[in-house]
Amino acid sequence: MTTLRHQAAIRLYQYLTQSPWFELSNHTNPTHSIPGYYKVGLMLKGTNAQRDAFIKEVAARGGEVGIGFRGFASRSSNRCRKFTDLNHTQQVAERTIVIHHRHLQYDSHELENFSHQLNLIAEEVMLGSRDN
Repeated sequence: MTTLRHQAAIRLYQYLTQSPWFELSNHTNPTHSIPGYYKVGLMLKGTNAQRDAFIKEVAARGGEVGIGFRGFASRSSNRCRKFTDLNHTQQVAERTIVIHHRHLQYDSHELENFSHQLNLIAEEVMLGSRDN
């Protein structure tokens, strides 16, 4: 199952790489082990509000996505020491999305369709917010 999820994550990343709306990490080519992929992370190119609107719309259409990495920028100094400014951590925390692993169990056609739907929703959210 891990290998199948890994292969699906690679395909999902390949489909979404073509999108202007997402930033993807380059961790689909492990050297020593294959990730379990219970969730797949990516970043939406936009604001925190756009990310939240995207998650809400995907959920309304039956997809399982959520807020990802929360980051250390918002943690108090009682919980962790911060040796430098954590602006990048805050930016990542505000834009990260995680996709639930059930979507990685799709066959190739379903995964491509799901990726296409994510692109359409991202486009609606990103372009729709410009009109406001």
